[in-house]
Amino acid sequence: MPSIADLPSILTVPEAAKIARVSTGTMYQMVRIEGFPVVRFGRAIRIPKQAFLRWLESQAAS
Repeated sequence: MPSIADLPSILTVPEAAKIARVSTGTMYQMVRIEGFPVVRFGRAIRIPKQAFLRWLESQAAS
């Protein structure tokens, strides 16, 4: 797996799933959580990398 710094600034669901070490299906469930950082372009789902990393940190702290 490439390092987080090597990933693009906007992630696909499979890329975010690899970072979080969850299945793609689980990540699709996560994008439905209120407050989860997601951007939708029509049916396409994209996740801003830095916002996602901050969200993960906030979940670990709670």
